[in-house]
Amino acid sequence: MIDLSVAIRKHLLTIQDFVDIIANYNNSESIFTYRPVPQDAPYPMCIISTTLGGNDSDYINCFKRNILYNVIVYDKNLTPNQYVNIERAANSVARSFHRMNPTSLDIQGVRVVSVTASNPFPAPTDDNETIARAITLNFEVNY
Repeated sequence: MIDLSVAIRKHLLTIQDFVDIIANYNNSESIFTYRPVPQDAPYPMCIISTTLGGNDSDYINCFKRNILYNVIVYDKNLTPNQYVNIERAANSVARSFHRMNPTSLDIQGVRVVSVTASNPFPAPTDDNETIARAITLNFEVNY
């Protein structure tokens, strides 16, 4: 299994506009690579999904795979500023990952050929007081 969630998290920590919005949790940012998140984790937070799937796009002598992840940014939607900040954070993530130089990712064991990111889109939440925006990341890797 190819797990890119740690590399995604490391890259998220380099996006200053994003980090400025995300809350701190236990001396780091509230960026999680697992669910459920700790109950005391503060908003705004970010969750990197497990692998969403993908497909092989290989040939006889070239082993390639597309690997998909969602990066979801959450906050409470109690003030207009919270809504604006989540939109801003999600757009920063999408811009930073889309067509990025794959060599800037800290990944061992595979070679990332390309990265694309979707535009942010509304993600499901458990209540009407929470806002979420998701970005789908598509990694094309050689292995």
